[in-house]
Amino acid sequence: MPDFSLTPMPTSYDPQDVTFLLLPIEIETLSVEEKEKRIQSGNSHYSEILSIESPPKADYLELYHRAVERQAARVAQDIRLLAAQLVQDTPAGQKLVLVSLARAGTPVGVLLTRFLRSCGHEVQHYSVSIIRDRGLDLHALQHIVNQEGNLAEHLHFIDGWTGKGVISRELQISVDHFNAEQGTRLSSNLYVLADISGTAHHAPTHEDYLIPHAVLNGTVSGLISRTVRQPEAYAAGAFDGAMHLEHLTAQDETLTYLGMIEEHHPQPPQLPELLSDSPRNTAQLRTTSMQCLQDLQRGYGERPLNYIKPGVGESTRVMLRRIPERLIVRDPQHPDVHHLIELAEKRQVEVTKQVDLPYQAVALIRPLLTDQDI
Repeated sequence: MPDFSLTPMPTSYDPQDVTFLLLPIEIETLSVEEKEKRIQSGNSHYSEILSIESPPKADYLELYHRAVERQAARVAQDIRLLAAQLVQDTPAGQKLVLVSLARAGTPVGVLLTRFLRSCGHEVQHYSVSIIRDRGLDLHALQHIVNQEGNLAEHLHFIDGWTGKGVISRELQISVDHFNAEQGTRLSSNLYVLADISGTAHHAPTHEDYLIPHAVLNGTVSGLISRTVRQPEAYAAGAFDGAMHLEHLTAQDETLTYLGMIEEHHPQPPQLPELLSDSPRNTAQLRTTSMQCLQDLQRGYGERPLNYIKPGVGESTRVMLRRIPERLIVRDPQHPDVHHLIELAEKRQVEVTKQVDLPYQAVALIRPLLTDQDI
């Protein structure tokens, strides 16, 4: 099998903070409208195509900066709590092996890596691709096992947040498959900042709050596109790929974002104590999440669950990268949804208030499967 691991992924992250197991690629980028039509028609899987990423406009960038100012201290606190949990879940004295899920998991993984090292812990941080309906990049996982040996049995997967729990399930299925084939005993435990669906192994909170790097795309994610799986290359042993968004270099906020979070860590840095008496009723969270999704399916016209995206983070992705039909918010005045409402107004998307929503926001993708649209 060819060795694809020697081609470095261009990125604005410090190479000491993260090793990307991604193949640099160049593919045609489509308009959001064309991408949506191809996905919904079945002519293309979303993992094989990318839409054009444009520089964020000044007014929207201002919303992002306000979100960072408002939430940086909370994100820093949750990074410390997550770091303490990771240390507790790793055999004493052993190097921590973190595997972040690109893209939204990568800033979290970098922040964890930096903080853990500042507390005296040895950390190796990789970032890999995972794709709905396609799973984790198992070539990348094999590379980590080859590099880390027995330490890989205690690796920890990192992401930003959960939505419906799709990625959590994809991760478990992929790792179970890998273990069965390779005879390994890797854990599929997922660590996130906010677990709104009750599907992660651990999170500091289950509250649906605005994690600022959800507001932007590649300009806060190291100038890397969403990951892509090219079937022929993957079959030949290549990692999943991503594009280097060089045209957005002037707008890159990645290192600035990391620095603004880190300003809120205590000096000297130290891991917080973990509270053992905080119950996590994840079963109830999963039940509530699924019931909400089913109610939305009935209330707004039958559609696949994939067209319903709960939570601030997932709603933001819809507003930036898909064709939204409706934005549903619990409280239109809440600052966590201000950027969503602005995007909805610009794209002429109807906004509905629903006070009993268990999330800050839910975005509905507009079905395009008609003879006129495809």
